[in-house]
Amino acid sequence: MHSPDGKIIVAGFFTWYNGKKAQGILRLLNDGSFDPSFNTYAGATKGITGNHIQKIVIQPDNKIIIGGFFSRFNDESRNNIARLTSSGTLDATFIPGTGFAPVFVTGTNYSTEPIGMIRDMILENADPSNLKLYISGSFTSFNNSAQRRVIRLHCILTPGSKDTGFSMGGNGNSTYGPNNHVWSFKHQQCFIN
Repeated sequence: MHSPDGKIIVAGFFTWYNGKKAQGILRLLNDGSFDPSFNTYAGATKGITGNHIQKIVIQPDNKIIIGGFFSRFNDESRNNIARLTSSGTLDATFIPGTGFAPVFVTGTNYSTEPIGMIRDMILENADPSNLKLYISGSFTSFNNSAQRRVIRLHCILTPGSKDTGFSMGGNGNSTYGPNNHVWSFKHQQCFIN
């Protein structure tokens, strides 16, 4: 995905890029070379701990939201979702609580669709002062509350919290929703993908 400055953000299921550690995410310069100024971190694990990053969304302010199946980013607990600054460090103002569950467990063989994984994210662009993030996947809860496979989060006001104005029925009962994996999610209005 191109960032607004023309650099290219790459995410997925990898640990190295041309001999440099890059755990699931990196940024390339316009010529394809590794950008060493992105995600600088001196701790034990630079990038994600877990399986992979499935989706990237870039906000108008250049902050980067990543979703997938992981338990940590730069050694900080982040279950399947995190927001990064434009330089690739963890944005601590985006607080998803305990995140999405089930969560990645080190040493488990995930040969099938991991339950808990985020598959798709769409950023609502209707009101830049109150951005919303639609998320779909295989999760069954968010921040220790039942939430079946589709949710909307706040990005500006209380960033990372659930938007309770979005409900899939049942008088706000969050156990309603799709009964199985949701792999793709689009809205018919103007959104940033």
